Amino acid sequence: MELKKDCLSVHFDEKNGAVTLYKREKEIFSTLGADENYSFFNVRSDENGINFTLDNGEKFACRYEFCGSDTLKFLIEGDNNSKSVKYPPSFKYSENCRVCLPLCEGVAFYANEKVKMRKSNRVLMSGGNGLSMAFTAFSNQDSSWVLCAFITSDDGAVCTGFENGVFTCKPEWTPSLGKFSYKREIRFIWGSSGGVTALCKAYRKIADVLGYIVTLEEKAKKVKKLKKFIGSANFWVWNDDADKLLYSESDVYSVPGAEQRAQRLKVAEDMKKNGINKVLWSIFNENIDISEIEKMKQLGYLTVFYDIYTDVIPKPIFDKIPKPRQKRCEGRMPYWPDSVAEKADGTYAEAWQLKGTDSKMYYQNRICDAETVKIAEKIILPRQKKTGMDGTFIDGSACSPVECYNKNHITTCKESWEAKNRLMEVVTDADGICGTEIGCEKVARTIHYNEGMLSPIEYRAPDSGRRMMEIYDGDSDMCVLDDYMLNPKYRVPLWELVFHGCVQSFWYWGDSHLCAPNRAGLRDGFCALYGLSPIFSFKAGNWKMLKEKIINSYKATVDNATNVGFCEMTDFEYLTSDFAVQKTTFSNGTSVTVNFDINDRSVNGLFLKGGEIIIKKK
Repeated sequence: MELKKDCLSVHFDEKNGAVTLYKREKEIFSTLGADENYSFFNVRSDENGINFTLDNGEKFACRYEFCGSDTLKFLIEGDNNSKSVKYPPSFKYSENCRVCLPLCEGVAFYANEKVKMRKSNRVLMSGGNGLSMAFTAFSNQDSSWVLCAFITSDDGAVCTGFENGVFTCKPEWTPSLGKFSYKREIRFIWGSSGGVTALCKAYRKIADVLGYIVTLEEKAKKVKKLKKFIGSANFWVWNDDADKLLYSESDVYSVPGAEQRAQRLKVAEDMKKNGINKVLWSIFNENIDISEIEKMKQLGYLTVFYDIYTDVIPKPIFDKIPKPRQKRCEGRMPYWPDSVAEKADGTYAEAWQLKGTDSKMYYQNRICDAETVKIAEKIILPRQKKTGMDGTFIDGSACSPVECYNKNHITTCKESWEAKNRLMEVVTDADGICGTEIGCEKVARTIHYNEGMLSPIEYRAPDSGRRMMEIYDGDSDMCVLDDYMLNPKYRVPLWELVFHGCVQSFWYWGDSHLCAPNRAGLRDGFCALYGLSPIFSFKAGNWKMLKEKIINSYKATVDNATNVGFCEMTDFEYLTSDFAVQKTTFSNGTSVTVNFDINDRSVNGLFLKGGEIIIKKK
């Protein structure tokens, strides 16, 4: 069936559900056919759209609808069906188009390149562990582009694949608490120019309508210390035995000694002497030393404490877990099992694994998001009052939504995200700086910074969540860093084009700025280009070895990050066909051009030495 309206026409294949959209007879996009077990019937049209029924064992009412000259809306509802449905099908990508996926900060690749993807070939539609923003997109060589925006992204995923030599990517709509209980929506939006920048700005408008866009300037009206925070480098300086205490089977619990505290303070003092003035000093150990906080304030540094409200040790295995981990979970243990999220079958949801004293790995249980606020209020507020710390880093919470079937706190994915925002507000309502792991658009309105957005999960070194102070140079893990993480061909600032000036992003702590010291120049380039500051995560004993590179990276990035920290990223350009030279522009007129090549390059009359960063302020 074909429907025409003004200069647009959409063709719907009644046999396989494929769709082709034309504008003035020029194809804008087309899709593959749906899964073989899907059938389509009762196809009919009206003035604005095409209606039909999709059957995959259950019947779903669907509609394609024109919305103006540049948008095609898709709607699907299931009348409380219990099955998932994978529709619409994947775009039929041309080989030379560039696919753009907001996996953390963003990745881009030619559709005929078989790039490294999630092993499961499935990521959440929205979440730190999935798409940071709910869309997929592609751009063509003539800078035209198509955006597939998932307006309802609480219950869904995208499934990736590689068929007949070309990438595929299609949505999967999942039930909410076992039922397809509300209408789902996609908007296909297109443009004839502007490429990556234009498609991201089209999505930013959607994000604004959905309430995700709240600028740091606006947030600073509530939390005044944000003005000091903007552009700060993030430092995790670990005691030299921290990894053993956290991830070994040792059952010995120890409080950091005076020598360890002095060693870390000497690092901070030396940082200050060397001109490192804007610092977020992040503290992990639960034995908070008030004198350390006071010293950091004297140095002019901000302090935040690591906290987590997703995990609790199950009491049946508590005695198998080393004492250092038992100690860290003390504040959450009273809430097991009443506050634990339950799955549909009544079992407890699982969480981060811990190594037991028997060297076996044990799952913790997942706390229901609806229960976290009452827990956090009893922990965060007294701690901020007692220690005078400037904020809290909340790990884990923004990674994915969790349904809960516990009758005392039944929670949908949508309610899960709402609860996560209330959790972050426990920090901000107390005038605290709030950070979280990776983050995503669902919590962008409440958080101030994230750790991990710059580090797509697929491209990190293995087990980087537990290797947060490790150095990889000369390691086999360098392959994934060189091939993808630090390869300008595959990196694209999708997140910054939408949320720069709303949230400050960092690398992941196990993929920190100097986890591979010999690649520091590349990370300097990405931070400068994206208007961001570095994160350093290292053992105090490694300070002397890393000192010179830390100072150099700080100087290369922090002034620029401070200058553009409150600004929107207004433009992103590839200046060379090999993607080695890239340029960004910010709303205050600042532009940053980076040559990621080791060789000198001349572009548009501009000469750049190998690895050079050129920052121009208006």
